[in-house]
Amino acid sequence: LQVTFAAGGLTLQYTLAADDLATLSFGSGTTVSAGTGAIALSGAAIDARLASFTGASFRADVLRSLGLTDARGNDGGRLDPDCLEGAICVGDVNVAGTVRIGNTDMVPLDIRAVGRIAGSDVRLLATGNVTLEGVGRVSQIVASGNLSIRSVLRDIALLGGAVVEGGTVRLAAGANIAG
Repeated sequence: LQVTFAAGGLTLQYTLAADDLATLSFGSGTTVSAGTGAIALSGAAIDARLASFTGASFRADVLRSLGLTDARGNDGGRLDPDCLEGAICVGDVNVAGTVRIGNTDMVPLDIRAVGRIAGSDVRLLATGNVTLEGVGRVSQIVASGNLSIRSVLRDIALLGGAVVEGGTVRLAAGANIAG
């Protein structure tokens, strides 16, 4: 079983308005359970901060990589300023296996994690900022094996008492690591 959410995953027979993006957005309280299967998310922007995901593995990818100075769309004003085009924002992810956020050829500009992410091997990769900041609680990333958080050109921010824990933990940033 695989549960896939792919905004922009179909060829349209018409042209989208200039400010329309293939946005994947989950409302408050959304729960996605894949049982023993995988979960895969993709879109121009992914806002899953208020959602919870459980399954065997989890993957989230953007549709295209943006540069630090590129204009970022807000989907006609529907996106939160903290999670614009090129961003992957997640809430709770609890899987038995791997968690991959931004580990393909299309690297997100920013990653914002606000809940608890847990798996056997967890890897987060962004061009810009990676921020762990719980909303009303502590943000955690826990791996029973390897945990890797990487920002190619910007910062990693562990805010509000954020916790990173793993058998092997590696944080690497092009600029600052703070928290």
